[in-house]
Amino acid sequence: MNKDGITLVALVVTIVVLLILAGITITVALGDNGIIKMAQKTAEQTNSSMQKEQQELNNVLEWTQNYLNSEGNSEENPPIPEEPAEEFSRANGNIDIVFVNKSNNIISAAAVPTPTISGDMVPVKWNEASKAWYVCRTSDNWYNYAEDAKQWANIMLKDGLVVEGVTNPKTATIEEMAGKKVMAEGSMFVYVPRYAYKIEYLSADGSTVLGYSNSVGIVDTQGRVVEGTRKQAVKKVGNSYILHPAFTKFETEELTMANGGWKEELNGIWVAKFEASSVEGNGDSSSADNVTTKTIQIKPGVASWRNIYVNTIFKNCQNYNSTLNSHMMKNSEWGACIYLSKSIYGKKASIESNNNDSHYTGGGSGTAYISNTEQSTTGNVYGIYDMSGGSWEYVASYINNGVNSINSSEHLKQVYSKGNDDSIEMNYQANKGIYGDAVYETSMEGSYSVGSWYGDYAFFPDTRAPFFERGGYYIDNWNGGLVFNGNKSSNEDSSFRLVLVTSTM
Repeated sequence: MNKDGITLVALVVTIVVLLILAGITITVALGDNGIIKMAQKTAEQTNSSMQKEQQELNNVLEWTQNYLNSEGNSEENPPIPEEPAEEFSRANGNIDIVFVNKSNNIISAAAVPTPTISGDMVPVKWNEASKAWYVCRTSDNWYNYAEDAKQWANIMLKDGLVVEGVTNPKTATIEEMAGKKVMAEGSMFVYVPRYAYKIEYLSADGSTVLGYSNSVGIVDTQGRVVEGTRKQAVKKVGNSYILHPAFTKFETEELTMANGGWKEELNGIWVAKFEASSVEGNGDSSSADNVTTKTIQIKPGVASWRNIYVNTIFKNCQNYNSTLNSHMMKNSEWGACIYLSKSIYGKKASIESNNNDSHYTGGGSGTAYISNTEQSTTGNVYGIYDMSGGSWEYVASYINNGVNSINSSEHLKQVYSKGNDDSIEMNYQANKGIYGDAVYETSMEGSYSVGSWYGDYAFFPDTRAPFFERGGYYIDNWNGGLVFNGNKSSNEDSSFRLVLVTSTM
């Protein structure tokens, strides 16, 4: 043994140890799971994550830019961020309307197809100078939906119609009556043409855009969808416009019933100009008025038909004129009137309430409606009346809670889902995805006296009162309104409204 040096064995051991340490170092640094490889993977993941985040940001910016700058021509929805939006106020906003044909192509107001006239329908036009209606041919300029005109198409039926110089209007042709003055109105209806819409939600003072309701759902300004509001079975028009459900046929009967659709595609609907009344007058009691033996009329200056139950209303409306597909108005059809009124093609403002305590249609006896144009959906004599105030109006729309129902075809009613406990707020939340009915889209709560646009009343149906009522009551400003929706178990102050659909629409 050499005491002054390193033995051969020690040298060999040292070399081996160094080699082992070197191997471990190389493995840790260069192996598949080594430091260098891990650093490379981390860098790649970081880069990929940054690219993904940048792409998502670009998607949001693209979505917002496309929405704000849209001209209604794009056929594709931009990408929607997956993160849900926080709730924002839906208590104020603007409604953007585009008219469309049956192929869902956007058309101008001037190109709205001539409404189909059939049966005893007689087209009429208002003459401001003589303050009277005159009979028109369908080829005449008897309507104009342009923004600066707001002359929605009006017709009268021949029940009670008196025309100057015409011995018997019931047997006379439109040609024989054309150009002549109406001396007494027949039942009157107003045409709401097929359209698509978007809603822009605004802050209370109107200065800030908060979000939108479009063909995707209710979305914030970054395109994120409020949870539960993503629209199902929606028909998109142009750049995220929503084809209003009242004019369309859905793929299944269940979807038609849930969304208030029809059995075929429609160019439009004829809506009663006033709340319904009866030719025989009111008996002011259920025993006298909850009957099927009276005859409906739609005329101004008479007391609306009340003290009548929903199922009796429904039968009477169906029996009114089967040729014209007469039926009790649904929530979707009420919403179609409201949205058009709120657009540039309607009054675009709150509708003055019919505060007549005798429930006279048009806001007063006789021809009071002629001067009560602030109560019209157009702000002139061409619009629909009594949609704010007057009498509460039952619609053929209800919660599917087993308390009450309508036994009919799916396209004649609109049925809403029941919430977990059938309470007002739970039922309201369970129907967040329903659109076009001026309920969730135009309110903030299901149980609030000023929860809708214009501070209107908002109470969703529940187990106590499953049917919707619309339009409110004459007595209080907060208890009525164009976007009023409520529930009520009694019927003494409740009326209704008719809708007609011509078969070739």
